[in-house]
Amino acid sequence: MCNLTFANVKADQEYYALKIGNFFKKLPRSLYILEDSPPKMVQHVRDRALREELSKRYTEIIDRVKYDVTYILTRAAEVIKDDCQRLLDTETQEIWQRQRQLPAKERLSTILLTLIEDRQKNIVESVRRICHLKMDFFLEIPLSVLKLSAST
Repeated sequence: MCNLTFANVKADQEYYALKIGNFFKKLPRSLYILEDSPPKMVQHVRDRALREELSKRYTEIIDRVKYDVTYILTRAAEVIKDDCQRLLDTETQEIWQRQRQLPAKERLSTILLTLIEDRQKNIVESVRRICHLKMDFFLEIPLSVLKLSAST
């Protein structure tokens, strides 16, 4: 159950990171391999008008590819996030259902259930903190500033 909680929170935070990145027009690092400036072959075209047309077209295509790939990554993250949440919900429901069916002496103790719940809360908090640190670095501004500016 703790592994499912970790996977669920991680997927949720990855989706959140992509959405924030999209909002601030920050690309995932994997897309930095696409060059924004036209290749040297285009830059060496002698006809100025043709060179500018090819450069403009190249830039438009690269921008469109980045947008499309970012959309695909965001959509995939959303699907994974939803799948993880569904799996966690199902597993949690099954565990509680099995617990209710057991005789009272064989059920997990209240102390053990509290420890499991606390462990899950710690996992969630740890993953969120790590992701917030990544986002602060990714956006080059602290998320706390965003929260403050959004609340004012």
